[in-house]
Amino acid sequence: MTNEKAIEWLKYCKSIHNGSFGPALKIAIKAVNKTIPRQVELEGDGYDPDGNLVYDYAQCPNCQRAFEESDENWECGYCPCCGQALKWWEEEEDD
Repeated sequence: MTNEKAIEWLKYCKSIHNGSFGPALKIAIKAVNKTIPRQVELEGDGYDPDGNLVYDYAQCPNCQRAFEESDENWECGYCPCCGQALKWWEEEEDD
């Protein structure tokens, strides 16, 4: 089962058992959502010799925690503040 399917199932269960189980299911949905990698918001202010933008600043898409290229958490898999799974670079498609 994918995380997306698990979220659908949890939302369905929440719609049926919103009373006593509602708050627990809401927390479960939020937790599973954080395991799905989200693209960081990259910014750059300089260019390499080939003219490509050099990214040296990023933000968590969930809590807006700032990362700098010199930070030990640069390119980390999860945000150290909120636990959101992070995706740093777009994966290139093979033709």
